[in-house]
Amino acid sequence: MKILLTIATLGAGGAERVMTLLAEEFASRGHQVTLMTLDAPSNDFFTVGPGVQRVTVGLYGPSMSWIARLTGNLQRIRQIRSVVLSVRPDAVVSFITEMNVLTIIACARLRIPVLVSERTDPRVHRVGHTWTWLRQITYRHCAGLVVPTQAVASWVSPSAAGAPPVTVIPNPVLRPGTPGSRAVPGARPYLFAAGRLIHLKGFDLLIRALALLMRCGADFDLVIAGAGVEEAGLRRLASELGVSARLRLIGRVESLESWMAAAFAFVLSSRYEGFPNVLLEALASGTPVIATDCPSGPREILEGGNCGILVPCDDPEAIATAVTTLQANPGLQARLRTLGPRVIERFGVPAVAAQWESLMQRVILR
Repeated sequence: MKILLTIATLGAGGAERVMTLLAEEFASRGHQVTLMTLDAPSNDFFTVGPGVQRVTVGLYGPSMSWIARLTGNLQRIRQIRSVVLSVRPDAVVSFITEMNVLTIIACARLRIPVLVSERTDPRVHRVGHTWTWLRQITYRHCAGLVVPTQAVASWVSPSAAGAPPVTVIPNPVLRPGTPGSRAVPGARPYLFAAGRLIHLKGFDLLIRALALLMRCGADFDLVIAGAGVEEAGLRRLASELGVSARLRLIGRVESLESWMAAAFAFVLSSRYEGFPNVLLEALASGTPVIATDCPSGPREILEGGNCGILVPCDDPEAIATAVTTLQANPGLQARLRTLGPRVIERFGVPAVAAQWESLMQRVILR
């Protein structure tokens, strides 16, 4: 198959990670793969190998007025269509609402099936009135909508007029390699977390949980990998709670394996998610995990709490209690370290790519 993948950017995000993993896997299976972004390749955080053709329309960035936004999006649609006409793919796969809308419009009347994918939970993630309306109008013209969890699938009513067929395909996870030899600094055991430093990731809750742990005498550091607009606020909160000496913000890290392998536990504190890749990576590394039971992803990934500890959202006390419970129970630690790596069987890249491959073949034959 000739496959065109479209996404706005290959920055440091979960959707971008998934798209690059799929692109590489499709290419390894003998498909002709083109990956197109609005952003320039010079801004890529994730990269693809020579087996994937990498193209850009070079029209990424904010606009200061509604006229500029309208003009900019019309230019993006024209450029996307130009790439589609040049590649002439058998199928197009697009990630994330705004790019999905632009791609569907760009492919109008070309008789090329377009599969779009929501990568977070639309029930809680807001994209604004205009994009919500455009999504409702355009999605009825796509060949199918892919979502990462059964919970997100419930967002689409099958009886709704013009609703696209919905397929649940989870995110893939790589089999971990041997953790690097780089020493992880610090004498104390630490809790590890990773993601963009933004409100929805709930890192403020983790800092409050760290303060509660310190008050009850638990001797942990908290290490958070990632960058974002809330860094200064998180540092300020840590100072106010007297835990600055126990908090390490290490910025963006290309490979998390060493940090995960050495951690006492990985903690996902998100207020909502789509299908958290970093939780899969922690499980695959054999690190015990604690995760908020947020919409959506953690409950399905952790099999209802069988292979990790689920705690309520927005509850630092519950996080702290889960940590102390894990600390007091070596048997539970050992069980979670054994069960976690089994996610490779459920969510390995070849298995997930095969589901996408099968779906593309079906829509091409319609």
